[in-house]
Amino acid sequence: MSELRHILQPANLQWRDDDTPVSADYDDIYFSTDDGAAESRYVFLQQNQLEQRWQAAQKIFSIGETGFGSGLNFLLTRELWERLQPHSSRLHYISVEQHPMRRADLQRALSCFPALRQFADELIDRYPPLVSGHHILHFRQHSITLHLLFGDGAPMLRQMLCTDCGAGLQATDNLPANGASIDAWFLDGFAPRANPALWSQELCDTISRLSRAGTTLSTFSAAASVKQHLQAAGFNIAKIRGFGCKRDMLTAEWQRHPAEPANKKPHSMYDFPRALWYINAAVGDCANVTVIGGGIVGCCTALSLARRGYRVQLLEQGPELAAAASGNAQVSLYTRLSPYASPLNDFALAAYFYAVRYYRDYFLHQGEQCGLLQLLDSAAEEKTYTALLKQCSDADVMRHCGSAEASILAGIAIVKNAVYFPQSGWLAPQPLCSRLIDHPNIQVLLSTRVRALHRDAGGWRLDHTGTQTLQVADAVVVAMGQHSHTFPATSFLPLTAIRGQVSYVPTTAASDNLRTVICERSFITPPSHGLHTVGASYNQAATCLQLSEQDHRNNMQQLAALLPAMAPSLPAPLRGRVGFRSVAPDYLPVVGPVPEQTAFKRDYAALSKDARQTITTVSRHLSGLYVNSAYGSRAYCLAPLCAELLASQISGEPAPLPAYITRALLPGRFMLRDIIHAR
Repeated sequence: MSELRHILQPANLQWRDDDTPVSADYDDIYFSTDDGAAESRYVFLQQNQLEQRWQAAQKIFSIGETGFGSGLNFLLTRELWERLQPHSSRLHYISVEQHPMRRADLQRALSCFPALRQFADELIDRYPPLVSGHHILHFRQHSITLHLLFGDGAPMLRQMLCTDCGAGLQATDNLPANGASIDAWFLDGFAPRANPALWSQELCDTISRLSRAGTTLSTFSAAASVKQHLQAAGFNIAKIRGFGCKRDMLTAEWQRHPAEPANKKPHSMYDFPRALWYINAAVGDCANVTVIGGGIVGCCTALSLARRGYRVQLLEQGPELAAAASGNAQVSLYTRLSPYASPLNDFALAAYFYAVRYYRDYFLHQGEQCGLLQLLDSAAEEKTYTALLKQCSDADVMRHCGSAEASILAGIAIVKNAVYFPQSGWLAPQPLCSRLIDHPNIQVLLSTRVRALHRDAGGWRLDHTGTQTLQVADAVVVAMGQHSHTFPATSFLPLTAIRGQVSYVPTTAASDNLRTVICERSFITPPSHGLHTVGASYNQAATCLQLSEQDHRNNMQQLAALLPAMAPSLPAPLRGRVGFRSVAPDYLPVVGPVPEQTAFKRDYAALSKDARQTITTVSRHLSGLYVNSAYGSRAYCLAPLCAELLASQISGEPAPLPAYITRALLPGRFMLRDIIHAR
C-alpha cells in the first residue's frame, strides 16, 4: 500500500501586544512592526518593477513566492493589480507554505492592515483547509488566481516542472514548465539562519528552472549564503539598500539555468520518466474554441475558456443540456477520498476542495448545500478515514461522527458511524448547466451532432447535423463521455461505457425529514419536488436504455442496507432514469491534448525494449485538439478543476495541479502503456 500523505503542521504562533504574529518555531516575525505593508511594497513590488511591467501588454503574468505567511504580499500585489487593471490580462500568484496559518490566525494577523480589509476578507473567506497539496483560489472575476502550495518549499515547486529527473535535457533546451514560467519571484521565507531549508541550493536551482529571460527576483535577505546559492543557480545578483533601517537587500535577474546532473535520480514516485512523451505546448494564437458535448464536463470547460476571453461554441447533440449521463434530477457532490499518496488520491482530494468552493453560489438556486454523510461499513473504512481526518483536522471540511450524531444531522435514524462533509450537498444538473454557460462568450447549439472533424490550413472543421454553418475553430475539445473515442483521432482511447440507473422514490412523512445526502455503496438525496433520487446501478455489460425493474429492485435493496429503519416504509420507485458513465481503465479522467498517433508510436517505439531509457524527442500532438472525458460517476466533483486544467493547457497558463497529476490524466498515457507492453 502507498505511504500516507504528508500531514501539515500549522504555524506555531506567538502574538505581540500589537497583534504582530511571531513564529515560535523559527523565532522570526511575519512582517515588520514599523510598517509591514510599506516594506513589502518596497522589497517585492517596487524592486520587481511590477507597476512598469504591468503597463505593457503581457496577457499572463506569473509571480512565485517562497513563504505565503500572512498573505500580506499577495494582498498588496492584488491591490496594485486592481489599481492598474491591466487590460484583458491574468495574474497567477504561486506561493508555497510549509506551515500555513489557521484561518482564525490569518484573520487576526491581517487585522493589522485595515486598508486591505476588503481583500483580506475575501482571502479569509476562500482560504483552503490545511491539507498538503495544491489549492486554487480565484479573485476578481477569475482574472487573479492564487495557487497555494501547502508543503515543503523545494518539493512543492519542483512539482511544477515538466522535467525533473535527468531526462537527458538541460533546462536551457527551453522546455516549457507545467504552464507558463515565472515572471517575478518574491523570496520571503523566515531568515536564512532560522530556516535554511527555504534558502537551499536545491530550492534556488528549482526557482531558476522555473524562470526565463526577463524573470526578476527580490528578497529582504542579503545573507552571503543566499547570494551564493542564487548566483550558482544562474541569477545576476545586485545588493541594494534595504527598507528603513535595514542596510541591504538583494535583487536579481535570471541569466541561465543550472546544469542538470547527468546521473540524477528521481526524488520520489512522482518524478518523471526519462521519455518526454508528456511535453505539450499551448495552441498559441487561438481566439475561438468549439466544445463538443453539453454535459457538466463540456459546460465547465466552456465556462473556463470563456472566462479567459475565448469565444466558445458549445455543441450538444440532444435537445437540451445535460441530456445524457449528466442529466439525473439530483446528483450528489461526492468522491472517494483516501489518506494514501497516489496521483488518483491526490487528485480526488484537490478536486473535491476545489468543487465545494466552485459550487458554493450554485447551491443557492441549483441545489442545496445540505452536507453529505459517508457511512462507514467496516473497521477498514474506519481506519482509512481516521488517517484521512488526521490530515484534515478542519471540522468545517470533514469530521467523524457516531451513529447518534449522524442521526441528528440526517434527520432520520442512522445505525452506523459516518464521516460528515458539511460543505457538500446535491445539485440539479440541467438548471446548473444552463447557468454555467450563461456567459457572453459562449454560444450554444443544441440538436447538433458532430459526425466528423478534420484539420486543414484554416483550423478544425466539423461536419455536423445542425442547421447552422459552423465557423472553423482554432481548437476543439471533445467532451462526449462514452462517445469521445468515436473520431479517428481519438480512437485509441480505451473508454468503457457503464450503464447506471437511478430510481425516483416518492417521499413519506418519515423520509421527508431527510436533511443530508447519505451514501455508502448506494446513495439517497434529500427530497426535491416530492421525490428522492436513489441509486445507482453499475452494470458494465448492459447496453439497454430502457428502465429495468430489476435495477429498481436492486436500488431499493441497496437502500435497505443503507437505511434499514427507513427504507422498508418507502413506496416503490415512481420512475427512474438510465445513463452511461464513461470510464478509463485506471479510473482517472482523460484530460489534455490528443497525440499524433503515428508520430507518437514511432518516436517512443524503443520503450518497448527498455522502458527506462532516455528519449529526448518531445511528443507531437494534433495542434488544437483536446479531450476531456472518462469521469465515471464523479463528474460533478472532478469536472470543475479539470476544466481549469484544460483551459490552462490551451492558454499556456500555470496549471492548477502538480505536474505528476497532470501527466497522469493525459490521453497519451494509454499509447505509452501499449508501447511499453508491446500491444
